[in-house]
Amino acid sequence: MKKLSPILQMYHGKRGTSDHILSSEEYARLLEIAEGYDNKFRKKIKDNDELLSLFDKVLDANADLSCESVDLHYVEGFRFGFLMAIDVLHE
Repeated sequence: MKKLSPILQMYHGKRGTSDHILSSEEYARLLEIAEGYDNKFRKKIKDNDELLSLFDKVLDANADLSCESVDLHYVEGFRFGFLMAIDVLHE
């Protein structure tokens, strides 16, 4: 079987999609820290439904913000990488 070009790898879902991005050890470490703080905070406010609801809304808003930021950075990186490739080909 011949090696797939990057374009065909993306077309066949083998690369270029978010589910193919591996987490780093640093990501796992930071996630564990964040989950620890989340658990501690929830224990402190467990009897206050209003604060729990507000906290969940803050987390949802931050998650949405993070997703939007990642999308914007991915698109800009892709566009800039493509422009660099065009520049190299024209030299």
